[in-house]
Amino acid sequence: MVVLDGTSLTIGSVAAVAEGRDEVVLAPAARDRMAAAREVVEEALRLNLPVYGLTTALAERKSVALDAAASQDFGGPG
Repeated sequence: MVVLDGTSLTIGSVAAVAEGRDEVVLAPAARDRMAAAREVVEEALRLNLPVYGLTTALAERKSVALDAAASQDFGGPG
């Protein structure tokens, strides 16, 4: 079993999962960190803050604000 914990992933474990020789699970601490990061993103969306690649376009178009519908696509289900 490969446990995604944010520190121990190896090329060998990626290959094992990709080739179907092993299964993968997300460590509870990694899930907590992802939830905290999502809260930061959701707060930026609620406050309509300019965030590169989230509420703005990318590269030379970075000063172009994305419309609210496009930003909502980042929200996922529910």
